[in-house]
Amino acid sequence: MDSFIIIKNGIVLTLDRQGRAGIHTIVIKNNKIVEIDFDNRFEIGKFIDRYPQTKLIDAQNKIIVPGFINSNCYSTFSLNKLFFKKCTFESLKENPALQTIDKYLYLVENVPKRKNIFKVNYLKSICAGEVNVIESSGDINHEQLDDALNGSNMTVNLVDYENNKSANAPIDAKSFSGVRGDEQINMYLVNNLKNLTNSADVKLFLEVYQSEKDLTEIKDLFRKSLIYVLKDYNLLTQSTILSNPIYLSKNEFDVLNSTSTNVVLSPSDIVNFYPRNFDFRNFIYSDLNVSIGTGFTGKNVFSEIKLISSLCSKNIRNYEPLLKMISLNGAYAQGISNLTGSIEKNKLANFVFFDLNKFNSFAAFPEIDSEKISEYIIENLNSENISDVIINGNFEVKDYNVELKLDFNPLKTASEISNEIYKAGNYHEYAEKQKHFKRHENINEEIFDNPYVSGGLEETQKELLVEFGEEFRVVKKESDDVLQPIDNSFLPGSVNSLSYIDSYDSDFNFLTIEEEQITPHPLTKEGVKFSPKKISFDEEETLAAETKERRDENPKEPVREKPVIRNTDSHEETQKPKEPQFKKVKLRFGFSDDK
Repeated sequence: MDSFIIIKNGIVLTLDRQGRAGIHTIVIKNNKIVEIDFDNRFEIGKFIDRYPQTKLIDAQNKIIVPGFINSNCYSTFSLNKLFFKKCTFESLKENPALQTIDKYLYLVENVPKRKNIFKVNYLKSICAGEVNVIESSGDINHEQLDDALNGSNMTVNLVDYENNKSANAPIDAKSFSGVRGDEQINMYLVNNLKNLTNSADVKLFLEVYQSEKDLTEIKDLFRKSLIYVLKDYNLLTQSTILSNPIYLSKNEFDVLNSTSTNVVLSPSDIVNFYPRNFDFRNFIYSDLNVSIGTGFTGKNVFSEIKLISSLCSKNIRNYEPLLKMISLNGAYAQGISNLTGSIEKNKLANFVFFDLNKFNSFAAFPEIDSEKISEYIIENLNSENISDVIINGNFEVKDYNVELKLDFNPLKTASEISNEIYKAGNYHEYAEKQKHFKRHENINEEIFDNPYVSGGLEETQKELLVEFGEEFRVVKKESDDVLQPIDNSFLPGSVNSLSYIDSYDSDFNFLTIEEEQITPHPLTKEGVKFSPKKISFDEEETLAAETKERRDENPKEPVREKPVIRNTDSHEETQKPKEPQFKKVKLRFGFSDDK
């Protein structure tokens, strides 16, 4: 018996070639769309009288769009994304934590855990409006998918990375023959791909333009760029998907743009893993069929196009093509545009409902136009505003509640598996290593950057800092006497006695009791003045020369030595001899200026 569903009063954004939008009634028979009332002539009452079992859905204050398509989903590491920090496309294959987790999940005893990872990730995808997924993990088969989907109508296409070494086409039509970015590309592999495409309608999923080093090696091997090799072997067709081709030159991009090749971009991965700025506009406004995937680090495809919008906010010409990247373009890439990707008659009933009944999502577009609605959705809504998801005519999310019969607790399962994976990947060791690197970075910034900017280091101090990096050393200036002992008199704990200052007019006394017995200058007496020459503590030769000069001037005058006067606290002596006035100079510590 046929089942009917009528959806009325909803704002329908078809995303078809005509770009139609408006408040239209949609009629669903079983799992397909049989009627869209663009002219408002459909009489709901008469139809229900004829088919009394019809379900009537009032979608007032809701926007209805086609179901989303995730063209590149890597589910294996979806619960441990912290390991991707500071990674690049080239270093992903060398990440020890990811390698350990991959081996851990491949153990026979961990097969149930791997299934649960896919269950949790696909449930998140459904709640985010994704009705079709290309799974590029490479560690799952269709038998395991039956348990992972658990009655859901979501379509999952697998990428088989082992099939490229065989001349036989994949058994299942939903499989892609994939080539990983870290796989060695040679003439043997290219010939196998050519034979696969000749023998059957095989779709290719190539991750071959994500490493600059690998592309250089390929160019040395074939004496030409990889894009020209693929073109010569007729592998750049509408059945080929290039994943994240970030290292395309302008000439290579022009060659690719002249073909019917599909391109899938994972914006979060490109932002996190690509060391340079990537201009998404080159692909958005090209003639290529560009679709969007979450890759390793993305949450859902709707958040991915919002990321593109934020990165290109000042240069977005229109927003409707962005929504098509996660719907119609993804369907074209898989060759199923006649079944899904837009809201049209005779296509599968795959819908996503955005709720506008909340205050933060209140509709604020001046007219019901395809471009205005697309802009409003991308700029104002997010996946939390998705209230309903219909896949193949069945509600899998209704009024924010999952309608599927689940045999597991999603939150509990996700928490348990995540903890086990982080433990298997030695996260605490990984985190400690990251903290170690961060401490070194902070030290380098604090010592070598800030003082120079603020003028905190003098020129003499700059000469001492000669080596720095991850580890640094303070190297002293060159000295003639390397065995000269270090003066420890001013080190902490070296003070032998404390003296009080009688008045502010007195000088500071840094000398110990033994050193207080200063012998005055032999010529110190009233009426005799010192030479204006500078006298310092380390200029003994100058002092001796000056004494000799005085004796030569007064050969017959005897030299009188004044008695030693000690500094005491008593004030009994009324007359004190005048002490020699030494010129105050700056005390110098550390290394001498002699070279």
